Amino acid sequence: MSDIKISINKVESGVPIYETYTNPIQYEIQQNTNTNGCYLEDIPGVEGCAYIHNVLSKSECEQFIAITEKMGYDLARVTTSYGMVENTSVRNNKRVMWQTSAELWLPIWNRVKNILPPTATCYGKTWDAYSLN
Repeated sequence: MSDIKISINKVESGVPIYETYTNPIQYEIQQNTNTNGCYLEDIPGVEGCAYIHNVLSKSECEQFIAITEKMGYDLARVTTSYGMVENTSVRNNKRVMWQTSAELWLPIWNRVKNILPPTATCYGKTWDAYSLN
């Protein structure tokens, strides 16, 4: 992983958005092609929210942690009509903004897509599940 090139694609409202030119994660082959061992656990008291367990292996988690620590974590900002702003009463955590390609996120999507609802309705609009953000 030390040879992975990390660069800043752009900066939005002072927030760096990183990119890598190759996929730095070596995914393990999953045997069960239906759910890959992933399962949902509803979050009590929060309608429509759930934990998704077993999406990544320990090794995959360690790889994600290592690459994002090289990028560096910043206080997560909230998107507003004035751009991204710090508002710790709304969002009080650190994160990395990482622009990736399908090569990185598609293996994760393939693991979870069969356990997620095919649609979600929010504020009167129905959305189809088809990818990750």
